[in-house]
Amino acid sequence: MDNAGSFARLAPRLAETCHVAAVTLPGHGLSDHAGPSGEYHQALNVDAVLRSLNHLGWLQAGEDGRPVRPDVPVVLVGHSMGAAVLASVASGLAGCKGAVAGLALIEGHGFYTRPAEEAAGVMRRAVEGRATAMLAGQGEARGPRALPSLAAAAERRSANVKALGDGQSLSIEGAEALVAWGLRPATDDEDDESVAFTHDAGLRRQSMWYTTEEQVCAVLGGVAQRSMLVTASCGWPWKAAAIAARAEALGPVRELRLVGAGHHPHLDPLTAGLVADNVCEFLESMPR
Repeated sequence: MDNAGSFARLAPRLAETCHVAAVTLPGHGLSDHAGPSGEYHQALNVDAVLRSLNHLGWLQAGEDGRPVRPDVPVVLVGHSMGAAVLASVASGLAGCKGAVAGLALIEGHGFYTRPAEEAAGVMRRAVEGRATAMLAGQGEARGPRALPSLAAAAERRSANVKALGDGQSLSIEGAEALVAWGLRPATDDEDDESVAFTHDAGLRRQSMWYTTEEQVCAVLGGVAQRSMLVTASCGWPWKAAAIAARAEALGPVRELRLVGAGHHPHLDPLTAGLVADNVCEFLESMPR
């Protein structure tokens, strides 16, 4: 369950020349939870990004009331699911006169998909699971277990990534930066170092809805802004055919392929500098 801490290494580099705002999506990190009966879906995440842009003053209205290019160009930089959300925002605003000037996707190949014929089975598992939990008096997802310390939380996060297989990894240094933005004291005792994750356990509920592969490629195909894509050879285990099809749908992009890197190349010490160099060069190439 990632959060804005994912940009602990990249954001300071970007901030040397840009105004940077890192957004943690609903239910993740220190962001608000949806509540016992709340649902998390990608439309909620897209709305959260739009609200953030508006709050920052980076979403401005033209004479006809529609979004237009603000005083300075806005470039969206996202990782993993966050990148998929930002691609949807960029695609949706592609016809709005430069409201979004560019898009940088780090290990961001779009949303999970399911074939349309699986929709009934997905809905059945999701609804039955929620109904069963309610009948058992567990309408609200169980809270996280306490861990002895921040270091223990980082070790657990790193181990969970490694357990995914396919050569995936997350360094302890990267994990520490990530979990630091998503922990709270487990007790009120000031001498107790134990911590608990703050993300909403409800994020792990079975989703009710998935888009199809055709829908994801169509949305990526709607991105008209200048874009870049960072892909790690040991990143998230997407099928090679799906990655290729989605990259093709996105169209001409500046691409950085990292051999041997994991799913968090912008956070791990061995690759963070190279990723930052390339993202900064991309930003410098944007029209002012």
